[in-house]
Amino acid sequence: MYHSQPMLKSIPIVMVFMLQVVVMQAQMMFSEHDFEAVDILNHKPTQTHFEIGYFLPKGYTMESHRVDNQSIYHIADSTLVASLEYNNQVVEGYLKVSKKGQAAEFISLQLYDDLDLLGFVPCTSENLIIYKNRYRFGIYDIRSQSVSAPQLPGENKYEGEDAISSILGGFNFFDQDQYLFGHVQAYGIFCYDLSQPSHPKELLRYAISNNNEGLCFDNQGEYHVFLHPKGNGTWNILLGQSDTTSKQSVLKLYSKFNTLSYGAQNLVIRLKDSGESDVCLNRDGVLRVALAEGFWTFNLYTGSTDDTRQNVD
Repeated sequence: MYHSQPMLKSIPIVMVFMLQVVVMQAQMMFSEHDFEAVDILNHKPTQTHFEIGYFLPKGYTMESHRVDNQSIYHIADSTLVASLEYNNQVVEGYLKVSKKGQAAEFISLQLYDDLDLLGFVPCTSENLIIYKNRYRFGIYDIRSQSVSAPQLPGENKYEGEDAISSILGGFNFFDQDQYLFGHVQAYGIFCYDLSQPSHPKELLRYAISNNNEGLCFDNQGEYHVFLHPKGNGTWNILLGQSDTTSKQSVLKLYSKFNTLSYGAQNLVIRLKDSGESDVCLNRDGVLRVALAEGFWTFNLYTGSTDDTRQNVD
């Protein structure tokens, strides 16, 4: 059996009780033996074993609440139930972290729905672990031993044609884990700034599907452009293009990229009176970025660039 030291940075709290790991969540007590792993990952660079799942006490089942889709405990076999305190309570996802010779730790993921779809994302990093359910993903930072809040990429995104699968896929780190790219079914590509992995920030996206012309969300392999304000008055522009031959079992969800690159770095972008960057995407798929001097333009259909930029070193 494992022993565990108190986890002061995570909720719920994990503590030692009668030589058995016990997890306390909202005054509910769980034994490690009640943990149901949905997926496992052996992280070779750090020799760490990860499991992702939830606690399911004996005699209980987990059902989805019809209103908010949260997972709820319900009694399945009253002869096995030791306590009624779990009945109708919300089920939560956890990350179990184990290293040889050390106590296992359970970390709350703040995920309460689609727990049967929890899983690790197969993208390689020495320091970061990515996990997801149907609509959301999260990041575990091995160095700080902390998790991010659940991330929901894209606004007004397409909600999926396959009701039993995750609509997230094709994750990829870029430039030594500074950025994380990924796909949402049909909606297309997203990109996050990972300068603070426990607080990832989704970058502003420009794509054919949201060019103010009222077109429907649909990723057909065109380029997606992302703007990253670096905080010193300059911007990086990143490009992503899906490999549309890498189709998954879920319609319009891709697993690979044709292109992940910088379109430009250290640009000084002109600002509008409103304080927003002066960027326009026209109906022909041409993105025009107004610079302090000149313009940087990019064709999202062809990938061609007209570059009159002034770089700042």
